[in-house]
Amino acid sequence: MPLYEFYCQSCGAEFEELASPEAPCPACPACGAKSTQRKISLPGPLKTGAFPFPPTGQIHPLASKMASGPACGGQCGKR
Repeated sequence: MPLYEFYCQSCGAEFEELASPEAPCPACPACGAKSTQRKISLPGPLKTGAFPFPPTGQIHPLASKMASGPACGGQCGKR
């Protein structure tokens, strides 16, 4: 079952719940109200293929370059 985000219209709480797509919205765990709405969420980067590192555990080629120099990219005068 997918993990959905919900919003309570009564108290404003936001919470996550495992639910089937056809299931009605659950009651709010904070106040118990049934006036909750499913929020529109973006899929995680691992599901979309946007995660920059391969799942093999290898280091991304740019990661080794980023780790070798200063965080400013050399613009601060430090090397």
